[in-house]
Amino acid sequence: MSARVIDGKAFAAQLREGLKAEVAALTTRGITPKLSVILVGEDPASEVYVRNKGKAAEEAGMVSETIILPASITQAELVAKVEALN
Repeated sequence: MSARVIDGKAFAAQLREGLKAEVAALTTRGITPKLSVILVGEDPASEVYVRNKGKAAEEAGMVSETIILPASITQAELVAKVEALN
């Protein structure tokens, strides 16, 4: 079996275009996909990651929401927030 080289950037672009088409199809049916992210505490790397995911979601036509909660939040409060989003 020989190795197959995959162009990661081209594959990612194709995947994003497919997602954009799926989001558009849902939107025409009155369904607006949404990405909700809960960020607990302050971690610069996580903040960058979440910001980039939000941009990607918006580029695909989705609504993006970032909920920032303090590191002092209790597990019960966090679970309640997740359940409310679901």
